[in-house]
Amino acid sequence: MKKSVLFSGIALALAFSVIGYANASKQDDMVIVKQRIAEFKEKVDNDIASSFDINLNDLKKLDHKEVLKSEEYKGIAKIVMNIMLEQANGDVVPSIYMDEENNEMYILEKQADGTNILHKYSKNNEGSDTERTVGAKNIGTDKAGWSEISTEKSEGKIIDFEEVK
Repeated sequence: MKKSVLFSGIALALAFSVIGYANASKQDDMVIVKQRIAEFKEKVDNDIASSFDINLNDLKKLDHKEVLKSEEYKGIAKIVMNIMLEQANGDVVPSIYMDEENNEMYILEKQADGTNILHKYSKNNEGSDTERTVGAKNIGTDKAGWSEISTEKSEGKIIDFEEVK
C-alpha cells in the first residue's frame, strides 16, 4: 500500500513537472516570436524612414493595438483602418508615429512589393467631416481632427520575415 501511494505521488509529480516544462517551453516560444515580430517591424520602419529622411528617434511611436481599441485615439483609428482596408495581401500593418511638438502624425506603410508609403497628417483643432469610402461603400463620416498633408511613395526593399533572427 505504501509503495503504491509513493509510486502514485512520484508519477503525479513527474507528470506535473513535464506539463509545467511544456507550458514554460510554449511561453518561451511566444516570447521569441513576439521579439522577432518587433525586430521585423523595426527593420521595416527603419527602411521606410530612411526612404523619406525621417528620424524616428524624434517621434513617439503609438502601439497600433492600443490605437484601435482606445477611445482616446478614435479619430486616428479610423484613419489607420481606412489605410488598412486599402492594403493588399502581404502588405505590412502600418506603424503610427507622432511628432507632438509639431502636431503631426506619420503613418508608415510597406507594401508586399517593397514600396514604402508615408501618410502625413496635421492636427486641426476643430476636426473635419470627411466622407470615407472604400470602393463604392461609404463607411461613414470621420471627425478625426486630422487633415491629410500628403501621401508619398518611394521604392524600398522587400524585407522578408525570415531575415530577422
